[in-house]
Amino acid sequence: MPDITGTIRPAGAATVTVADTRGLSRTVKPDTTTGVFTISNLPIGNYTLAFTPSPGYNRPAERLTSTVRGLTTDIGVVTLQGNGTVSRGGGSWTANGSSYTGFFATGAVSPVTGHASVYLSTLAQGGGELVKLAWDGNFRGLGTYSFGVAPGQTIAGYSNPAATYGGLGLAYWTSPAAGSVTVSRFDAVNGILAGTFSFQAAGSNQTPGSQTVAVTAGSFSLRYVPRQ
Repeated sequence: MPDITGTIRPAGAATVTVADTRGLSRTVKPDTTTGVFTISNLPIGNYTLAFTPSPGYNRPAERLTSTVRGLTTDIGVVTLQGNGTVSRGGGSWTANGSSYTGFFATGAVSPVTGHASVYLSTLAQGGGELVKLAWDGNFRGLGTYSFGVAPGQTIAGYSNPAATYGGLGLAYWTSPAAGSVTVSRFDAVNGILAGTFSFQAAGSNQTPGSQTVAVTAGSFSLRYVPRQ
């Protein structure tokens, strides 16, 4: 009897329910690593596939398909978009001797353009300590990237919007040869990025005097929605 198969991205973002025209249904859980699912031994006919999202994802549109005797019907990739209600990762770091945990991690990677970003925040709605890591067209996957300030380099920033000076939040940015970030895990298919970082950054115009911040023992791990 025929099968229906497909792929959920990111893996683990949804379960799949297939229903026929008589209202009979079956629910399966895709593979948590690859996102692939297969619904086997279905009668020949027309089917509706519905997707129940995991917390933090929007529900995608249903898919309509049919089965053919002796063949497997592949509906392709179903990509779920995050709705911003659930943290997709986290991290930790030490800044000038004080330790912080970034409970809220966001980011994205575009392998085609080489752009990537990671944001770690101690507060969900901002206002807390914030780490920013960004690749300006030079992201190539696993490896160590030195921080700089020129176009096409990797930059790092540190800020605390709640600690203001002159009405603006304190902000610091890396200067050349001020540290590095190492990407130790990268999965472009399932949207996984993890690594470690450390850097020194100098205060920007809205930061008093010549203050600096030393960020050490930094680490991050996040899931993101894959894109080109």
